[in-house]
Amino acid sequence: MSSVTLNHVRKAFDGRVNAIEHLDLKIEHGEFFVLLGPSGCGKTTTLRCIAGLEEPDAGQILLGERTVADTQQGLFVAPEKRNIGMVFQNYALWPHMTVRQNVAYPLKTRTRLGDEQHRQVIEALQLVGLEGYADRYPAELSGGQQQRVALARALVARPALMLFDEPLSNMDAQLRIRLRQDLRRIHDELGYTAVYVTHDHAEALALADRIAVMNAGRLEQIGTPSEIFLTPRTHFVAEFVGFENLLRGQISKTSGELAHVALAGSDLQLVSGNPIGLAAETPVWLALRAAQIVAVPLDHPVPDNATLLTGILSQVTYAGDRYLAQVVVEDRTLAVTLALDVWGTSAHTRESVSGRSVHVLIQPGAAVVMPRDEQPAHDTAAATPSEREAA
Repeated sequence: MSSVTLNHVRKAFDGRVNAIEHLDLKIEHGEFFVLLGPSGCGKTTTLRCIAGLEEPDAGQILLGERTVADTQQGLFVAPEKRNIGMVFQNYALWPHMTVRQNVAYPLKTRTRLGDEQHRQVIEALQLVGLEGYADRYPAELSGGQQQRVALARALVARPALMLFDEPLSNMDAQLRIRLRQDLRRIHDELGYTAVYVTHDHAEALALADRIAVMNAGRLEQIGTPSEIFLTPRTHFVAEFVGFENLLRGQISKTSGELAHVALAGSDLQLVSGNPIGLAAETPVWLALRAAQIVAVPLDHPVPDNATLLTGILSQVTYAGDRYLAQVVVEDRTLAVTLALDVWGTSAHTRESVSGRSVHVLIQPGAAVVMPRDEQPAHDTAAATPSEREAA
């Protein structure tokens, strides 16, 4: 196994655009570590610097105890000498070679193929479930099978470090789910260190031991999947992992691990979780998922401990196991959930519920507060599915 350490790494293109800015990162031995973020955030450039496919402009990179890049010392170790395996987005298979020959290629470049090397090839194919496809050509395989061949090729020499550059992004949703389960299973069986790049937060949550969310070449937050998903630390992370409601406010008082937050521009106060112990008078963002806000008819019973607001219902969308909607509360729009067991099929007739007055229920501590250091142009609420598709 191999740890990965980046010390003050910087990489710019054309001398102007900083793809990575003074990045400090430590990935532990045997860890499945995911670099998560939107296009252009620097995650693939970071991976390519670790692989040796890009040379950093500043900083130091270590694989285990071995320094493979150090700009102050003028040191740069070539990719083929770093003992890594890499799986790309586009498979990169030789079309004129069989599956067996593609998988054997990394071994062939290092030594003559003997019985031991042929055994390694078969073992690699068994790991990815393709032992019966050894004599087929890439054109005779599905996309998922071709990506499994690429994975077997990267694994055949048993590298200490595996790098993945969005390997599942070209596949349909169901195949992606199956292959990410395989990726995690193989990692757990072999115990290598993995660095995985993706823009898909669901994929990151399913695979990672830890996640680093990147934005504009910098780290926004590092944490376990549950920390990233449940307790984001910045507006960017909260929005990226699916918090539909991000509202400006200020902490009016604190009580243990709870904070009372006055929403800017209104008389509303909400009780929120306060995992990082922010003090009273701190300007904050208040983050709430639509799944944590339930709208019910005015005559529906409500629990005593919930924050109760009143608003006007609009833009109802059917989502299979629930409805998604927007509610206008004191000139503020909130993305909310309409539960099937409350609304039944009535919300299917959108005209019958649009404009209806409802109670909005928010459980105490359901929201997350984070310091309001950055200033996006607007508070955000959930986009409709059509708006998300257009974006």
